Amino acid sequence: MDPAHTRAGLAGGTDDDAARAAGLAAVAALPLFAGPGPEAYRPPEAFDEVFGRVVVLCAAVLAAGSAPRLRDREPSRPRLPAPAVPHARQRGGDGGGGARRRDAPMYETGPMSIHENLLGGPPPTHLPDDPGPRELLASGATSADVAARYPTSSLAWARLADEAFERGSVVESYAYARTGYHRGLDALRRNGWKGHGPVPWEHEPNRGFLRALHALARAAREIGEQEEYERCSQFLKDSSPAAAQALA
Repeated sequence: MDPAHTRAGLAGGTDDDAARAAGLAAVAALPLFAGPGPEAYRPPEAFDEVFGRVVVLCAAVLAAGSAPRLRDREPSRPRLPAPAVPHARQRGGDGGGGARRRDAPMYETGPMSIHENLLGGPPPTHLPDDPGPRELLASGATSADVAARYPTSSLAWARLADEAFERGSVVESYAYARTGYHRGLDALRRNGWKGHGPVPWEHEPNRGFLRALHALARAAREIGEQEEYERCSQFLKDSSPAAAQALA
């Protein structure tokens, strides 16, 4: 029950009790104000005259006291809760993107994505940058040296898989790719990935995992693991269509 209605009900009950008490007091006191003494109750005609005056005065007093209460007693209407309105993005006076409210929903606090907002999927996963392996490879270090120094780097294992595949060592490529793939899964899970969802190719730190996944699918096809090839290929497309296209 609405607290305001409760308070109004209690106040109304209190006012009604007070009005009844006032009415009873008026009935008891009005004969004195009307002037009858004990002798007025003996002759019937005198009693009738006084009683008529008392009734008229009592009715007037009670009507005057109840008039405000009758005006206030309008039919109570149930109070409906206000409709929930999604938080809107606040904009500055120049029409550009202004500061957003702190309590804005997630879909309004970042760039919209098809997966998150239209399909109800998880948000994209962006791995933290790990420039060490990338810079070491760019400096001319061998992939084996980089993998030995940074064994958790999917990029280093993916490069090893590519090099082995190019020289015809498919099984070796498969082993390297699987290592880089599982290293990438570990990194994704540490960063909030729940087993599915976008892993954008456009975010460079994600590319080591995506390259390893592509290399695993490629090697699986070459050794006749058709089911694994199809599964890994689909996984790559689901994670990043851009990666599947770039690595094809």
